[in-house]
Amino acid sequence: MSGSFRRISEKGPVSISPGGAFEFGGKLHKGALLISSSGAYAWTAPSAQEIDEAGLLRFLDIEGKERGDFLLLGTGPSLMLPSGSLRHEVDERGLGLEVMDTLAACRTYGVLLGECRLFTAALLTI
Repeated sequence: MSGSFRRISEKGPVSISPGGAFEFGGKLHKGALLISSSGAYAWTAPSAQEIDEAGLLRFLDIEGKERGDFLLLGTGPSLMLPSGSLRHEVDERGLGLEVMDTLAACRTYGVLLGECRLFTAALLTI
């Protein structure tokens, strides 16, 4: 894949290191992540706490059925509601949207992964 994301690992457990980086696949990653059943991708956002809506929507379109039934969106250190246009576009793609701060999203991601649920996670940095 090209554009604002590049594949870095297989799908797997993710957590936050004490320094605020994502721990994923035995490695640290300091930027945002997009994760679907096809793998984990480094995600370039305009800023650490700003959603690259065009890139995220392009990723969802490319992933097709691999994206699952809903989008789990981690919005950084605090909960930030996504724009109305992003909510509309996610809905137009037939996906549910679960929004929470990134720490909560990482915990939820782990539970969903353990349940073998099919979904996409978009995680902004802390």
